[in-house]
Amino acid sequence: MKMTVDTELLRQAAIQEKLDADVEVRASLANSNRMILASVYIKKKFSAIGSPSESDIGDFYKKNPERFSDRKQYDMQVFGIQCPPDKEANVLAQFAKSNKPEAFDQWLTLNNVPHNISPTSVAGDQLPDEVLQKIKNVTAGGTVILDRKGQINVAFVINVQKQPVPLSDARSSIVNTISEARQREVMSNLMKQLHDKAKIEYVSPFTESGFSPPATQH
Repeated sequence: MKMTVDTELLRQAAIQEKLDADVEVRASLANSNRMILASVYIKKKFSAIGSPSESDIGDFYKKNPERFSDRKQYDMQVFGIQCPPDKEANVLAQFAKSNKPEAFDQWLTLNNVPHNISPTSVAGDQLPDEVLQKIKNVTAGGTVILDRKGQINVAFVINVQKQPVPLSDARSSIVNTISEARQREVMSNLMKQLHDKAKIEYVSPFTESGFSPPATQH
């Protein structure tokens, strides 16, 4: 209560000094008002979604066994390789025929390929879906290419241990996942509808895709 009273007294003092007439202050107030109204509007739309049903939760559990009923713990040696484009084919060929991380590490070092090694222990439900789909059927002693965006990430799977999660323990996580997915869908559809209805005019040098500086005159 005291904080509310103090804030109001400060607000009144600011108005008495006509700080609310300052251009930057007025812009900040307008922006705050936009953010508050947008947040309230989104909250209202999300409140109409409703909670996932027991059927929704059960279906999600059954359709994602690698995250729940067939969940596994993976112990790996993960290599992050900063590979020049002209060496990528040779690096991947060497990885394909390697069965020991030590030997692959030695080959990379001898061929002056920058890399790092990270011992990693992670459960299937902690992995991004695109990575989990690549590794879910790999057994101990196997290898897998995890990612090739920016740098090459590959892994030697040292050990795999089943650690299933019963539906009762997974329920809260599933509810959050389904709810977040529905919110993203609602937000995407909402923004599309609003953009379709709105008439937005862009003033040069700004365009629909962002800032576009004028061409240099020669």
